[in-house]
Amino acid sequence: CAFFTSVASLPLDFGSGGRFIGTGPFEVVSSGEEAVELRRFAAYRGTSPGVERVTLRFFQSNEALAEFLRRGEVNVAVFAPGAVPEFEGDAQVAERRPAEEYFAVIFNLEDPALRDVRVRRALSLALDRERILAEVLKGEGILTGSPFYPGYVPAEAAPIPSYDPERARRLLAQAGWQDEDGDGFVEREGEPLRVSVSANGENPVRVQTAMLVAGYYRAVGVEAEVHVVEWGHFLEILFERDFQAAMFSWPLGPDPDVSLFFSSAQAEGEEGFNFAGYRNPEVDRLLEEGLRAPGCDSEARAEVYAEVARILARDRPCDFLFVPYVVIAADEVGEKALGKLWPLE
Repeated sequence: CAFFTSVASLPLDFGSGGRFIGTGPFEVVSSGEEAVELRRFAAYRGTSPGVERVTLRFFQSNEALAEFLRRGEVNVAVFAPGAVPEFEGDAQVAERRPAEEYFAVIFNLEDPALRDVRVRRALSLALDRERILAEVLKGEGILTGSPFYPGYVPAEAAPIPSYDPERARRLLAQAGWQDEDGDGFVEREGEPLRVSVSANGENPVRVQTAMLVAGYYRAVGVEAEVHVVEWGHFLEILFERDFQAAMFSWPLGPDPDVSLFFSSAQAEGEEGFNFAGYRNPEVDRLLEEGLRAPGCDSEARAEVYAEVARILARDRPCDFLFVPYVVIAADEVGEKALGKLWPLE
């Protein structure tokens, strides 16, 4: 019997008491706010998992989770992104893996200033991504240039923008934004370039990243500020596109389809998740092609999504920043279980 733990809530509301329907390798035996009991699903048509039962337990802090691991009350611990726990004893192992989540700045393409791709590229070049990752997560993550899991598309398809503030200023000048009065900030026809970066206050990683991003914007002459709001209001301004730039993060699901955020259909009205308001017929065609790949062939889909990544890197409706690491720790029992479910390399 292997015990798994997590400090993050799962996508499903396991505490709701509803009926769970699925065809995966495990089925739900019982669920509550503190734990979920799973057992091997006999009718699963794939490879049967090597563990009979799994208990998922939820903790409110990394510290509490680490204590339970040390006491031997859990076998495997999955720590929240950004955690750098220290473990004692040779029986415990620790492994860092990219989390299934990416952080990005979303640009509102309906904003008059951000509608110009040169401005968006300039803002991208203004960021020292390595420094941001070091300050926000102590370097515990990997830089990314796309909304896909690291390594899924070739690096050349989604290059990490270089930190080049001088080139950023040149691009702003090409777009008509120059420091005409020598005060260090750019303007056009007497109006300064102002960019507000929104983030929800409940997420400290988003807020801290937004603060750093705004600072780098100011360093290239943009009057930037951070707008911190509560989660409900944050969602409201995203769906209504009542923002300029937003510091956001989103799960990297098992399927690489990103239509939810980049399909033109999702940019219509106030219900779609294409918060940038990005519309590109070629991307729409490629997203459809990726979904229609015969047999969901992974290699064919990867080629399609690599082209999507190239176009997004060119058009920059979002500035993709980093994927945090999660830290996995296990005792001897948990390490054996992981070898059957999720091998530690």
